[in-house]
Order: sequence, then structure tokens, then C-alpha cells
Amino acid sequence: MTVYALETVAPREQAALPQDGWGWFLSNSGWIVGTESTLVVDTAVSERRTAWLREAVVARRAELGAGGATTVVITHGHGDHANGASQYRDRGCAVLAAGGTAHEMARGVQRFPGILSDTPWGDVRMPTSVEVLEADRVVDLGGVRVTLRPRPRAAHTPGDLTVATSNGVLWAGDLVWNGATPFAAFGSVDGWLVTLDELRAEGHRAVVPGHGPPAGAEAIEQTRSYLRWVRAVASAAIRGSVPAEAALADDPRSGHPWRDWSCPERDVANVMGSMAEQQGREFDIAAGIAAMLRARGGPIAAPG
Repeated sequence: MTVYALETVAPREQAALPQDGWGWFLSNSGWIVGTESTLVVDTAVSERRTAWLREAVVARRAELGAGGATTVVITHGHGDHANGASQYRDRGCAVLAAGGTAHEMARGVQRFPGILSDTPWGDVRMPTSVEVLEADRVVDLGGVRVTLRPRPRAAHTPGDLTVATSNGVLWAGDLVWNGATPFAAFGSVDGWLVTLDELRAEGHRAVVPGHGPPAGAEAIEQTRSYLRWVRAVASAAIRGSVPAEAALADDPRSGHPWRDWSCPERDVANVMGSMAEQQGREFDIAAGIAAMLRARGGPIAAPG
């Protein structure tokens, strides 16, 4: 069974896109296969999905006659990107991540009781050894150079990392979304917007988002526009002393380009998080998740 569709985004660069869409815990992975070594960008949420991806990397390396080691870089610590990392580490691959992500991975796989109805993920474990990237690292894979860049502030998460290639491709992780609603509850809307301004100024030709099909640099602007709306709705809620749900009713997503993006229930948690940030208080993540699940109508069914 084909679990992912493979899309060539540049010479020696392939994105793996889940065939069942970009709902909860369904994200992109991919790889850059040089003549001397290979870089895998993110894993998947489950044992089955990561095994499929790992075998696809092996097949691509054989197709290109590639040698050398395979290294895995994790763009951030959420399970749909990191859960399968041990499958590579157990086979001798180095696993790299930014400091905040390495810290999250060290806490182990999160099962989110009460949020997920089930976690049919199989044997997923976080690797016991993760190399922390504290600064930019440029690597020549052979035929393509990559720049691994840990981002200096909380954005989507406190440990975001991007991969930029000499082909002009940005592997953005969940800093960029395309056709799926971003999730900001574990990061900083303000910090994310600053980071997106930096990405926009870097001049990437193409973007592989964490969720949604690869696109041009316009995907950065789409994500930025959504987050600016989230911040504006949060500001209106604060001014009017009303809850996030009421402010969203006054400025619904139906009037915006993201009206049809998947997982609209994330809006309320995003707005609540931005309200807390603007008011200088700690975000009650449990309350945000409860509001999101009310908007959704119940727990989330995780993919296997």
C-alpha cells in the first residue's frame, strides 16, 4: 500500500506527502540525497509510516547510486515529525535537532490522554542520543549543500529548525503550512511572525511545508496572513473583554482565504494563546485544548 506520494522538488530532493491528507498527526517528510551522504528531514508519527519512509529513502539512494551515511534532522519536537526517529537511530543514523526540540524528545513520546481517542502508533520511541544544533551548520552532501538553521526564538515551538538547500528549497517544518490550519498553542504567535519575516527575506524559491503540498514562497505569506488574523482577533477579544469564541464569531474564518483549510478547530486555541501572549500571562494550554475539542465535537482520532 502506498502511504505517501513522492514529489521531486529539486534535483536530488524529494518530499513525501501523506496520501490521507494533512489532518491531525499527518505531516510531510522528505530527503536530500547527495553523492556523498543523505539528509532525511523529519520522520512520521507511527512505526508503520516511518518504516515506509525509511524504505523509500533506501530505494532512492540505490536508484541514484548514493553512498555515505544517512543523517536525520528533526524540525521540531511534535510527534508527527519526531516519533519515528528511533527507527533511524537504531540503524546507526545520527539524529540532529535544535535545543528545544531535543529537550522535548528527551521527555519521550506523548500520548495526549483525553485529547486523542487512541494512539495506534506501534513501537515508537524517542532516540536515546540526539545531537543538539546551537548554531547554523552548512553541510555539503555532494552535489547539493544544505544549511541547517536552528531558529533563535519560540515560533511554532520553542525549538524550530529549518533546512535550506543550494537548489533554493526551504524545508520549513511547521513554520509554514499550505492549506491546513497552523497550530500555535505550543509556541508564540508574535515570535512566529518575526520568524516568517526572516524566512521571507531569505529569498527561497520553493517551500516544503510541514503540512500541505510544496509551493512557492507564497506559502510563507499565506501562513503569515493567517497568524496576523489570529493576532487581530485576539486583540479584538481583549479590547471587548469577550472570550475567543465570541471574537471569532465577529470575524469568522469564512470571510478569509483560509476558510476551507483543514482542522478549523485550531482557531480558538490559537486565539486564546495569542490573547495570553498579548496580556503577558501564561497560556492555560489545558483550557485552550478543551475549547478546541468543544469546537471539534470530541476527541481526535489519531492515524496509525
